[in-house]
This record gives sequence, structure tokens and C-alpha cells, in this order.
Amino acid sequence: MIFRSNRWIKNLTVDTNNSLEIAKEFNISVNTARLILQLGIEKEEDIRKFLTSDIKDLHDPFLLKDMDKLVSHIDYMMDKGSMVCIYGDYDVDGITSVSILLSYFRNIGLNATYYIPDRIEEGYGLNVEAIAE
Repeated sequence: MIFRSNRWIKNLTVDTNNSLEIAKEFNISVNTARLILQLGIEKEEDIRKFLTSDIKDLHDPFLLKDMDKLVSHIDYMMDKGSMVCIYGDYDVDGITSVSILLSYFRNIGLNATYYIPDRIEEGYGLNVEAIAE
């Protein structure tokens, strides 16, 4: 992975000339070039990889603990015609994750729905009542 820090933004001040050069070279906006530099991505090869990543650059999902069990369980749920409910959250990455999973599950023929808790009423995190329902 090209990010070498625990922080998203490494450097809030970047060289304007460098941003302009990167924007021109990669045909991107100056703001995008600036953000790339703020992320600490400075080498041409790393910038190119960031802008044109490929599925082969992703980590093997089976490196996640128990992924094989999850895949087997999804297969089992499909065979039984069971419904799966994706429990998400209301922030942008939570909604995006739910959308991606819901789309994928429906495309493979899994009966799937979703639940996103009410931020004010239920707060953040798993809600025992919602899971029971």
C-alpha cells in the first residue's frame, strides 16, 4: 500500500508549482493533484498507481479472518432461499458499503435487504433491538 501513515492527510501545505505540474502531467484538476500530495503520494509511479489502480492491486479477501466461513455461509443462505439483512450505518462509507453489498448480493441471487439505524433515535453502533427485529 502506498500510504505509509495512520493519517489520511500527511501534509496540509504543498508546493503549488508541484501541484500544477502534476495536474498537467496527469490531466487532473489542481485540487486533485494537491490532495494527492497531501496524502503523501509524491513519486510519479505512486501517483499513476493511485489514479489508475486495478483489481489485481487489491489484497486477497481471504486474508481476512474466517472469510472462507463467511463465503460458505452465504452459499448456504442462497441454497436455502434465506433472506440476508445488511446492517449498515448512516455515514457516507456505511451507506456506500451497504449499497455495494446489496447490489452484489442481489446480483448473485441472494434475497437481501438492509437496515440503516436512525442516527438520532438509535445512535451509533449495533442496536440490539434492531438486530432482534
